[in-house]
Amino acid sequence: LQMDQFTVGLATLEARGALSANGILDDPVFDGSLSVAEFSPAELMRALQMEALKTADPQVLQRAIISTSLSGSSSQLAFSDLTMELDQSLFTGEMNVRNFDRPIIGFTLVVDEIDLDRYMEPAAEDSGGGDEEVAMPQEELKGQEVQGQLKAGKLRMAGLEFSDAEVGVAIRDGKLRLNPLTAGFYDGRYSGNIALDGSGAVPVLSLDEKIDSITFQRLVADLVDNESLSGTAQGHARLTGRGKNSSEVLSSLQGDLALTLDEGALEGINIWYEIRRGMALYKGLPPPEPEPNRTVFSRMQVAAEVADGVVTTRTLVGEQPYLTVRGDVAIDLGQSSVDLGMVAAVRNLSLIHISEPTRLDLAS
Repeated sequence: LQMDQFTVGLATLEARGALSANGILDDPVFDGSLSVAEFSPAELMRALQMEALKTADPQVLQRAIISTSLSGSSSQLAFSDLTMELDQSLFTGEMNVRNFDRPIIGFTLVVDEIDLDRYMEPAAEDSGGGDEEVAMPQEELKGQEVQGQLKAGKLRMAGLEFSDAEVGVAIRDGKLRLNPLTAGFYDGRYSGNIALDGSGAVPVLSLDEKIDSITFQRLVADLVDNESLSGTAQGHARLTGRGKNSSEVLSSLQGDLALTLDEGALEGINIWYEIRRGMALYKGLPPPEPEPNRTVFSRMQVAAEVADGVVTTRTLVGEQPYLTVRGDVAIDLGQSSVDLGMVAAVRNLSLIHISEPTRLDLAS
């Protein structure tokens, strides 16, 4: 079979290509090319009377262009030199499918930039302040076999910014693993190893994630729209949980986590100034001259154990030029409750012109 050119139309979709094949009556082997003219995925779905995808940004899925070389046989299909434009993103790479009865999918894709949050389902308005449970995928993993790699120059996901990201994806025997998982992350680096075992009666989620030399103020600003804490951060989280939904997983988490902030500041309050001002008022003296509302610290360290969904600190220390802050924190992730107790001790009493020992107890 030799087709130098063919055209296929489907609703709003128009594709052109070429195809040549041998052994078409018994064991066909073929190769060719295919290009799909610009179309709107959203309009195509409507034309085919498919249920429209609900996305956080209604302006996505409006434009797509595809071109690729293809080859295959009765048992496999491969797409090489694959180029796809989707909205503002450009994908290049290759894909293949083997064993059509029980497909084995492989892919290597590179995207210049993409904001995945735009393609996610919009947040439910009546979710009760973010308490909606998320089901762990289990049935979706059964019978699937996927091996692939995705690279992204710029990636936005869950409100966070990544650069030069590399994600390895493996699905087999009801198990999902994301590894390697690396990216530039707020002027530093992120690396992770995420696994979900859905082969048993209850799914098991494992996380091993690290951050190194990131700009913490930028990260917090994207997470909670607040820039009150700055510094250079490094840390890790090694956690395992089991359950059929997110609440069960949170309530069963086991592991440990740690975070260190170096050369940072707490913006909006000058703790040392407030101490000196309080002592001046206590002694009937004029208050000190106003100072900038920021508390500089040389290091802040948090290390914690996680058991049955409860985070309990084994180390909580903040080192400031004149203060050492220590404390204990217990956070129940399943119940969304916090128990915090902290003590700030003045290291150089002469700087506030008093002679008796002083301790400041802060609790909430």
